Amino acid sequence: MRVYKEMKNIGMDKSEILIFSIIGFGLWAILLWMFSERFVELDSDTSTPDNNLKNITIVILSFHIITLFFTFLESYYLNTNIWVSWITIGLAITATFLNASSLAIIIISKEEYENINVDRAISSLVLQCIANSLMLAYIFRLIRSKRKMIF
Repeated sequence: MRVYKEMKNIGMDKSEILIFSIIGFGLWAILLWMFSERFVELDSDTSTPDNNLKNITIVILSFHIITLFFTFLESYYLNTNIWVSWITIGLAITATFLNASSLAIIIISKEEYENINVDRAISSLVLQCIANSLMLAYIFRLIRSKRKMIF
């Protein structure tokens, strides 16, 4: 894959690439599962009066999936354009803030959302912050190695 070639070109060795890939894709997949489970819990709960949390969860899921796509674009055709980095970072951070907001809603309104696994919701926020740190470290390394430009 070209993404691995790009990682090698910016100075990552084989073991670093392997560890980075396993941790990164693993975190991405675990978070996708956690967000999907929250959506299923919300969708199956008929006693919840509004759909705000469900809508926020859909946005989080969408941003999470799109962030992976833009992370791959970082290593492919658009790796000299700063806007791809900006969109990638913006999507990931926005999803994290939305996840923190949804966690606050879940904790404050515990009796309304008793069907939701609170421990999983808290864990998703912690793992999301770790995943963002990993993604940002990679993007910053790419930015430094490629001398990205605005145009």
